[in-house]
Amino acid sequence: MYKIFTNKFYCIFFIYCLSIFCSPGLKKVIPYLNYLDELMVIITFYLFIQYFNRQDLIKFIKKHDLLLILLFYLIINFFIQGDYNIITLFRLKYFVINIIFLLMFFYLIRNEKNLVITNKIILIFFYILIIFGVLNFIFKNNFLDVFYNNIENLNLAYRGQNSRIVSLNNNPIIFGFICNIFILQFFYKKNFEIKKINYFIAFITLFLLIFTYSRLAYLVLFLSIIIFLYSKNYKKIIISILILAVIYTFLDKQKIFFLIHSNTQSFQYANLLQIFYNIIIRVNDLLEFRYFDKYILQFYKFEYLNDFNYLVILFGNGYDLIGWSPHQYLIENSFLTIFYEVGFAGLFLYLYVIHKLIKNVLFLKRIYYIGLLSVFMSYILLNNALINNPLSFLFFYFYFMSHENK
Repeated sequence: MYKIFTNKFYCIFFIYCLSIFCSPGLKKVIPYLNYLDELMVIITFYLFIQYFNRQDLIKFIKKHDLLLILLFYLIINFFIQGDYNIITLFRLKYFVINIIFLLMFFYLIRNEKNLVITNKIILIFFYILIIFGVLNFIFKNNFLDVFYNNIENLNLAYRGQNSRIVSLNNNPIIFGFICNIFILQFFYKKNFEIKKINYFIAFITLFLLIFTYSRLAYLVLFLSIIIFLYSKNYKKIIISILILAVIYTFLDKQKIFFLIHSNTQSFQYANLLQIFYNIIIRVNDLLEFRYFDKYILQFYKFEYLNDFNYLVILFGNGYDLIGWSPHQYLIENSFLTIFYEVGFAGLFLYLYVIHKLIKNVLFLKRIYYIGLLSVFMSYILLNNALINNPLSFLFFYFYFMSHENK
């Protein structure tokens, strides 16, 4: 901890992470916290000018030329669109700010050993979010009243109650993502020693993930478990899990659910049984692929493309509401959102970034990186992980990390 606050680079990174990870829930308590990331970008730019070295910069540009091309395209696209109001400017920020900050930051540190400290900084914020997640679970609406202005705008409702855990992330899906990334640290003992307290923290994290009631978080956790078991050569366990899943599909689940639900009032621990019932219903939605049709339909129902011409298809419709079209058609897919806003050219550049990341991961042959990649790709395909923070920040940080370790 001492190194973080005595080194200006680490201190900047810490404050940037504070804004990215915690501002949704803390900006009511700490006004303007959500603007600290912009301030850190300005300070980092000042240091970048101070430590500028032509030869080092040329090497760095050659190493990260793809991200620079993507960055310039996004900025030029913004000016070409000609829509300079405050809303579109904020949309542009979501696309570019993490790329700008990480490019300058990694140029300044330029040392693989420094990644150990930055990884620990991110880990600190995972701990913070888990602690606030526990407080969210214990104090429920009282917690939300303290940290959030408009509780009705949060996606908290599940089966008639505000029971979904959000911690400081404003959204149970995003907090589910944080829990999944954190659990990977325990799976592969990354940054941890084998201590009883870590098993306890892992259990708490898993417990909180369950109470996000996020189908996507459940799916990603399942994939992570399968990859982990495969890495340990536990193929028989994997086969057993898959067989149980197949058997489950043939059960008369309606009768089972009716029996559980009808006994929730008479059972001594009715509240616990009701919670168990709610979790089972959510898992059942996942196993029966319910609601996944809306993700598939997004690729076919192009109502939001009705007014497109060839130029718009190539360069996009401009920076709009993240995840929504003007017709209020929800887009929960990073590729479709990018295609809508910055066109096929922008989508191609993002796909190429992902292609390079996959190549780096396969080259490194680290199972931990493969686990991380599976988490990010799931949230990219079934959510807006390439745009929304902190998912976007962690994706590009992972991209830089894979480059530096290559």
